[in-house]
Amino acid sequence: MLLAAQLSREEEHQQNKEKLFKASRMQDFLDSIRVSLVENGTIRRSQTLLGSTVGTIEKPDKWVTQQIQIYQQLIETLKNKQKTVKKDIDKAANHNRDYLVSEIQAIFQEASNAIPQFSRDNWDSDKNKLNKNWQKKVKSLKFEERLKNVPQASSEKIKTEIQEILEEVGNELQLLFQLTGGNFKFNQQDSISLKNFLRISGSIIGLAGAVLFFFNPIGIAVGIVGGVIGLIANFLKSKEEKQREAAQIIEDSLRSQLDDYKYETLQQAEQEFTKYSNSVANSINNYFEELITGLKGITKELNTAKTKLDNNANYLNRAYAKRIIDWCLGKYEPLNDSSIIKTIAKVKRDFGKTMSIQTKSEINLNKSPEEIKLVLQEDVSINPIDLKPIKETNIVSIDKRYKSLWRY
Repeated sequence: MLLAAQLSREEEHQQNKEKLFKASRMQDFLDSIRVSLVENGTIRRSQTLLGSTVGTIEKPDKWVTQQIQIYQQLIETLKNKQKTVKKDIDKAANHNRDYLVSEIQAIFQEASNAIPQFSRDNWDSDKNKLNKNWQKKVKSLKFEERLKNVPQASSEKIKTEIQEILEEVGNELQLLFQLTGGNFKFNQQDSISLKNFLRISGSIIGLAGAVLFFFNPIGIAVGIVGGVIGLIANFLKSKEEKQREAAQIIEDSLRSQLDDYKYETLQQAEQEFTKYSNSVANSINNYFEELITGLKGITKELNTAKTKLDNNANYLNRAYAKRIIDWCLGKYEPLNDSSIIKTIAKVKRDFGKTMSIQTKSEINLNKSPEEIKLVLQEDVSINPIDLKPIKETNIVSIDKRYKSLWRY
């Protein structure tokens, strides 16, 4: 139709310009616009400046709502992972504590197994020689060296297991953030990125590792010479009896000292290992708490923003609803807080689709629902609601910049 109107203005079609223009029905179109402006100009202005402004607010409102959901989901995930990590670290700590104890016991057992033969070989040695030979025996078993290495090996094992636990959590979080989609990208959130998560968690392990135990095994002195000499001095006994009894005394003394040393070593090892594992667990738990607290802070700010956006959208919808009521009644009055509160009880709107207006009292409309929909392009329902009077102080105020639209 517009093409026919355009052709009517071109020189080569001048002989048929009237026919073309009439066929285009352009004049009917222009007349309908004029009529619409005369009859519905007021509500059109309100629709544009009040009703459509809500659509501008709705876009960031939806985005904020999406971000709130993402952060809330992340917080819940971190809480669950915090519990899982704690459970896994406790399991790894118990496993490695058992490993540490087992290795220490094995080292002491090997030393204990060497005592009988050593006692028989050194039954007639004096104090200095006996202790010197025992130190050689201990050194040949690499007793002290192995005792020093066991805690280090145990700490490396638990560090590796904890690192694997944290990497698994980090990968799961990475996948979660990728699945969230939208404008939220995990690698844009410096405070909770996977790289940062693993870096900080790794430093936590390293820092906690600074308290790793290093106990220094001491030589086991054999303070039994006096008893042996006294035994040897008993000439009434045979050489075999003297040898057997002397060896037994040496063996009993060494076993007693070795058992005492083993008890002290195991006690110290378990205490230091528990201190180390607790330090790591507490540091990681605190790191999770900091992450969760930070995300809660972000969520709080997002909720504040959403509340403001919702309040502004609600207030604009109420103002727009008041203008719709005025248009349906064929009247016009200044738009202000008092007039809105007096007429409008509640508005529920799905922008561009439906709008439900609840009024304070029964209103006899001059326009049909069909005519309202034709003009406003939304399904609008207007019904009274039975409510107690609402005090003006209960109405949430709108930003000052929107109040300038009331004149429309």
